[in-house]
Amino acid sequence: MTITTIMGGRRGFRAHRWLCAAALTASAGCTTLPQSDPEPPDGMADLEMRLRLVQTELAMLRGTLAERDAERERSLEASRALEESLATLRAGLDELPGRLESLCPEPPAAATVNAQCEPGPDAQRVVVSGDKLVLGQVERVWLAPPEAFLEARIDPGSDSSALDVAEVVEFERDGSKWVRFDLVLEDQTATIERALKRYVRLPGVSGAAGRRPAVDLRVQIGDVREQVEVVLTELDGDEPLRLGRNFLTDVALVDVARHHVQPAFRAPE
Repeated sequence: MTITTIMGGRRGFRAHRWLCAAALTASAGCTTLPQSDPEPPDGMADLEMRLRLVQTELAMLRGTLAERDAERERSLEASRALEESLATLRAGLDELPGRLESLCPEPPAAATVNAQCEPGPDAQRVVVSGDKLVLGQVERVWLAPPEAFLEARIDPGSDSSALDVAEVVEFERDGSKWVRFDLVLEDQTATIERALKRYVRLPGVSGAAGRRPAVDLRVQIGDVREQVEVVLTELDGDEPLRLGRNFLTDVALVDVARHHVQPAFRAPE
């Protein structure tokens, strides 16, 4: 009764309403207050950062390996293509001799002609300009004496002509100077005597060895016959006779890339 009296009337109703509101506010505050998440232990954030770095490096490494695999595959393809090209080239080279033989068949073997002992064709000449002979680097000529065929090297770079001889002996005959010498032919050695024309000094050779006798001999190639001064000496090479400019001038032109341009001819009578 005392409480009802104290809180009776309008004032008591207002106080009661205020108490109820305070109680509801307190109750709502207890139920809606947010709770914070627990913090992770120390070092966990560092581990997560390291894990992300490792994952990034692994991704980069995978990309590098993929590029290297692609490059290796390209290299293998290029190597296979090169091997195929080399195989094709080898096959072509192996076939080349047969193709050349079909394009350039071997000429029939030429018959051997003994121009000295058997009748042969009439004397001929191969001309290039006017009445000049065309001679190769080596030609077969007739030399008298000893009245025999022998090989001669055509040398437009030499002023004189020379003969490879042995056993040169000087002597006098009827008050004139003569020389006797041996000339090796294909099947024999001929001893020849000729009047001494003069002495010739060999270039680059001093003393008595550089002073060599010279004689006149008759040389024939084709239908051209000339009396030629020949120095008696020792020659290098396979040809015993060398014909220089003292024979070639006004007579012949030389094609040094060819041999035996002039045809075979009969020995003169």
